[in-house]
Amino acid sequence: MGRPTKCTAATTAIVAAHIAKGLPKRHAYALAGITHTAAEDWIRRGEGGELRFAAFSAACARARAEHVEVRIQRIQAAAAGSGDGRPGDWRADAWLLEKLEPQDFGKHRVELSGPEGGPLQVNDAPDLSRLSDEELKAWRDLAAKAQG
Repeated sequence: MGRPTKCTAATTAIVAAHIAKGLPKRHAYALAGITHTAAEDWIRRGEGGELRFAAFSAACARARAEHVEVRIQRIQAAAAGSGDGRPGDWRADAWLLEKLEPQDFGKHRVELSGPEGGPLQVNDAPDLSRLSDEELKAWRDLAAKAQG
């Protein structure tokens, strides 16, 4: 017979309380005196149907949901305004949409590269051969003016 599990009602309550306050899981686990590996194993086993760990798994999920709910309520309140006539801040709504629906509202980064991942070649020299003499003179005058 192995040693007794640390997955007790007291440990579960400590971890859940810290997660509900917004602590990252690894910090909540440390404050309860358990390792990240053990806690994640308990969650996996609880989600897999092992009754011994189901309460821990459910409590962690519920605590996270409670934390998210409180933060969303605060963001929505900020977006709505203070109630004293001051307008809300649209950035709160934008931030929430960006985080909840990143595929539609998130910031997307696009990287461009040249052939085989090499640098992208940019030719910024304009083709002046298609300009008439009059257009070419105007272009030179503008370029000279821009250079000071």
